[in-house]
Amino acid sequence: MARLDNRATDRDQTVAAVAAEALSEIRPQGRILVAFDSDGAIADALRDGGAEVVVWNRLAIGGQAATPWPAEGAFDGAVLRLPRGWAGFEMALHAL
Repeated sequence: MARLDNRATDRDQTVAAVAAEALSEIRPQGRILVAFDSDGAIADALRDGGAEVVVWNRLAIGGQAATPWPAEGAFDGAVLRLPRGWAGFEMALHAL
């Protein structure tokens, strides 16, 4: 089982690295809501590019605090790392 867990973790890290690289080139500005960024790579890339980042973690994974809904307020954009499963995606998309 550990082998399968490692493959999923490796895949998630690779996806986060590719997304972070793309965002560092695009350099979105303003207040950006970031959802389901389990390792923080996307939020870090946005911050490095000058964006104000608000993170929403729906699940408490890796010691991160979680809230049922994202912060209220106006945002200039949002980044959603796709959750696994259709129901999770629909819920996250509705919340954003």
